[in-house]
Amino acid sequence: MDALIKQIKLQRVFNPPQFVSEKGSRPIPLPPPVTVEELDEAEKRMNLRLPELLRELYLYVGNGGFGPEYGILGITPAGWKDDFGDTAFSYYLKIIEPPIYNENYIGLLPICYYGCAEHIFLDCKSEDGRIILPNEDIESASLNLREWLEKWLNEGGTTFLLMEEFYEENGGPKHI
Repeated sequence: MDALIKQIKLQRVFNPPQFVSEKGSRPIPLPPPVTVEELDEAEKRMNLRLPELLRELYLYVGNGGFGPEYGILGITPAGWKDDFGDTAFSYYLKIIEPPIYNENYIGLLPICYYGCAEHIFLDCKSEDGRIILPNEDIESASLNLREWLEKWLNEGGTTFLLMEEFYEENGGPKHI
């Protein structure tokens, strides 16, 4: 197993995302890894081949909830969600299918929720999986997936805290 995958697995166990409230904080239960069949089906439905590193993260670490910002989004419906209740899979299908269809997003997977209705995208068409941050375009993207995750680990490996009253146990938003 890749050394980076091992580091992220350890980070998930020893420094998981936290719910915070006036009572204190507690770890958020994270979605378990996906199966090869679930991953293959998601790729088929999106008509994308995920970079091998991301495939291994979903298969060996979990279905999202770990990683920079508010955590990597899940790849199946049971995975980690953004504030709008979307996984990487469901959000990608929203932006490449009618009525929203935008051909500029074909091959750009929303991999991570950044907050304030913004996402970080992974260019699945690039050889090394370029990360596109908010307010960045494909040409100026400077980090690939591995570099982005290594930077996150080197900076402490913390996933943002979530206010407990606004989130469900799986990290998705509560619908009030």
